[in-house]
Amino acid sequence: MISDWKRPDSIPFPTIWHRFKGQKTMSNGELPNFWVQDMPEDLYEVAIELMQKHFMKDEPLSRFSKAIDNPVCVGEWRELLNNVFKDRLALVCFMENPDTNKKPIIAGLNITTVARKNEKPPQSVSKQGRKVGQIAKFLSKMKDPFETLGVNEYLTAYGLLVLPEFRGQNLGSGQSIGA
Repeated sequence: MISDWKRPDSIPFPTIWHRFKGQKTMSNGELPNFWVQDMPEDLYEVAIELMQKHFMKDEPLSRFSKAIDNPVCVGEWRELLNNVFKDRLALVCFMENPDTNKKPIIAGLNITTVARKNEKPPQSVSKQGRKVGQIAKFLSKMKDPFETLGVNEYLTAYGLLVLPEFRGQNLGSGQSIGA
């Protein structure tokens, strides 16, 4: 699914949107520094792997449907993420690496995209993917975001992931990962 939304040229890519301190001390006894930024293209495959490894195992609908055990469902998920990344809206939360000579450490991901009124949701072949789609459709009928917000498009997310070792750092709060 690629929307016809286009990121304005006036917004640099990638942009760092927020910096903050964690809430739990690390093994070195210090509170870690984090930042949230647009996900650079060179991390797309890493993000897909992390979402497959952690999100598909931990997110309730995926976990209880055993989505990770169905190669077709996993393939659909990977394809969906690849398409969503093309909008350049996904976010990554990095922790500053205590070893300043090394790259920052990925702590979390927020797979955001634009939802448009009357846009058809992704279609799934897998049983698990169809079930998730049915649940999403049911929930949106209960409280239609387009009607509630009075808009024709809004920012939505296909998944928020905080890696297990960073849970409890408050990464998924409104103060941190892209909210």
